[in-house]
Amino acid sequence: MRIRTAILFDDQCSSNSTLVQVVAQDRLGLLHAIASRFSQHGCNIEIALIDTEGQMAIDVFYLTANRNKLSPALQKQVELALREELKHAAQPEEQSPLKR
Repeated sequence: MRIRTAILFDDQCSSNSTLVQVVAQDRLGLLHAIASRFSQHGCNIEIALIDTEGQMAIDVFYLTANRNKLSPALQKQVELALREELKHAAQPEEQSPLKR
C-alpha cells in the first residue's frame, strides 16, 4: 500500500508556534529525515506528536524559528525540502543483484 504524502501548515492553532502536519509512507529513519530538514532551515521543534498506523506515518510538529512562528517564506522552503526528502523515500529501491 502506498501512502500519498501530505504536508500542512497552520499558524492559527497556536499563539507561539507554527503547526506542521506530515502524513507520509512510514520507513526506517523517517523522523530523522524530517527533523534534519527542519534543523537545516533553522527550525526548532517545540512539540512533536508522532503516530504510525500501519504503513502511514502521521506526525505533527509545533515549530519556531528565532522564537517566532515560521514566516510564509520559511514555510515554503521547509515544505519544498520535505517534499524533496519524502519523494526520494517513496521511490522503490533498486534491487541489487545480490538480493535476488
